[in-house]
Formats: sequence, structure tokens, C-alpha cells
Amino acid sequence: SSGINAEYGGETFPGLPFESVVLIEGDKTSVLNTVNLISNRLRSWNLDNLPLNEKSRKSAEVRQKCMSLIVPHSISQQIIGQNGDNLSKLKEEYALEKCLVSPRTGLHNFGHKSFTERAVYLGGDSSAGVDSVVGSLINLVLSTPEHKLDDNLLYKDISQAVKSWTKVKILVPFYFMPNVVKAFGKAKAGSKEMIDEYGVKVITSRYGDFYPRTRDRVVLLEGPNESVIKAVSMICNSIRSADIPPNISERDLKALKNGKQDTLRFLISSDTVEENFSTVEAQEAFNYKHDVKLHIKKRVILDEDDAPRTQESIVSLNGSEEEIMNAVKELISKTDYRKVVTNLDFYGKYREKQSGNGSNEPAKENAAE
Repeated sequence: SSGINAEYGGETFPGLPFESVVLIEGDKTSVLNTVNLISNRLRSWNLDNLPLNEKSRKSAEVRQKCMSLIVPHSISQQIIGQNGDNLSKLKEEYALEKCLVSPRTGLHNFGHKSFTERAVYLGGDSSAGVDSVVGSLINLVLSTPEHKLDDNLLYKDISQAVKSWTKVKILVPFYFMPNVVKAFGKAKAGSKEMIDEYGVKVITSRYGDFYPRTRDRVVLLEGPNESVIKAVSMICNSIRSADIPPNISERDLKALKNGKQDTLRFLISSDTVEENFSTVEAQEAFNYKHDVKLHIKKRVILDEDDAPRTQESIVSLNGSEEEIMNAVKELISKTDYRKVVTNLDFYGKYREKQSGNGSNEPAKENAAE
């Protein structure tokens, strides 16, 4: 008594190229019974009926013992647990051979976490064990109604939209941060995260956490390409139109007089910079095309273990606002957002390490912010 909807003709879940999606809708008991029925059908299916080579047959034999359940990304961390503890407990308690969660996959409504989904992969010789875990996961989804699954199964079309999704990190001088915050509106109480009018997620590094050897805060923008470009334009405009703040240091005042207010600085993966701007000729061609001044400087950000985690480059663009925004569009088109480090706490940890080593850290921001 449950409704079943399935996509055929090559529509598969992103990252799982041979997995078609079946949507089951109904009351809890009916849905669970239907899932168990599908599981039993898979296990009892005679593979001799399928034209499989030896390699494909072995894969099918393993797959017969498995179920992949799609869950909202927003509850996936509850399933995984800290350092994968919950997955390990499920695997041990229900005698599972496999208990995995797929990497995050963006789907459906990009500005909303609830419509980002992940696949939980469960497998084992005991059908009862797999079915029990499926039942507990269904209970988890039902107990959190604010976390939704979308009923759109056109994953092929939606996965293409991932190409228009991007993440951008911008350096903003600390004395201009109030102007940037005003441009996007107030954050939620106790949060460093904002959502702008275009659906772009805006996250800032913590108060006092500057990018190493600068006096700049880090602003992370995440969303559809066109929306992020609009958000970058808002930041560019808010910096350019800001009054020079009183009581700033002579060094900061000198930087402003030298054109810092007309410069927008980005943090871009050094891999991306190496691929596109490794030669002087490539940089000059970019400058000529957009009539801007491009400057690149490399930094290494350290993780908690003092081992190089990633290398970012500071890419500075100087020019008119229109010229900078045209250059930004090309930069975004060249950026692989999967290489953008989104944990901004690294900058604070770097500051703490440097302070512990007795280094001269730039003065913190004026408390007036």
C-alpha cells in the first residue's frame, strides 16, 4: 500500500553510476515492508538470467547483499558520528560487512541544506541485519521532519547544475568588515554565518582571526555561480564606497592611499593558480584581456598537526569595479570549488600557534566592530 516511483533510462544517483533510484512513499510500516521486499528480491534474484561477464557477475553477487539508502545530508553526521564511531557501532552490532556513507552530493535546491542528499551503503550476509539498520535510519529520518528528502528523481539534469556551483574566499581588511556585514544583513545570533538575498551562504573567519601575516578577515561565499558573482560585487562595492575609518594605523592608511581600497584579494588553490597563471605571459594576457593588474602571492596554511594541509595563493585584482568583476567571472570559471578549504578555523589555529611561538601578530581589530 505504498507508492513507488522509479527513474529509468540511465538516470542514476551522482557518484553511483550504476544505481537507479526508487522512491517509496507511504506510512512507516508500508515503506519498511516495501524496502524489505526489494531487499529480498535482490538477494533471491537468479543472476543466470542476466548477460553478465565474470567481473560483472562478482560485482552483482556483492551488490545483492547490499542496500543503498538515500538520506538528507543534514542528518548524515548523526549517522557517521565523530570519527565514524556510529558507523563502526552499526557495523559491529548488526554484523555488517559494509557500512559506508557516500561523499556529499549537491542536489535539488542549492541554497538549502535539507535538499542535499547522501547515500548510505549497507551490506552483509544477514538480510535481517541490513533490514534492521534500514529501519533505524528510516526512524531517524521520520524523527527529524525538518530534514527533507526531495521527490525529484531527475538526478542527471540536477547533477549538471553542480557545474554552476562555486565557493570563493575573499580577504577583507578588518576595518572594512562592518561595511561588508551591513551589505549582507545581520547574522543569526551567535553565528558567523549569513544568507544573502540571492541565497548565497556567507561565512566569515572569527573576530580577531586574520589570514596569516595580514590584517584581513576571510569571507567565504558559497552558492550558484551567478549569485556568488553578485555577492562578490556587493563586497567590492561596500569596500570601495566605505569611508576611511578613523584612528587606523599609519601603515593601514598608507596602504589605502596606495590603492588598497581599489583592490580585491582572493584566496585560490595554488593548484588552480599553477594551472592557469604559472607563466608571466599567462598573467599578462589576463591583465590585457580584463584591463586589471593581477598579482599572485603564495601562502601555506598549516593544519592542527603542523603539517601542510593545503596551499593557497593570494590573487589580487586592481582596477575599476567593472573591470574587476569581469575578471572575477573568469576566475570563478577556472576554480574547482572542491579544492576550496571551507573550515575557516584554520586561520585562528595558525594565529594561536604563531602567538605561542612568540611571533609578532598584527594587532586585533578595534572593539568598536
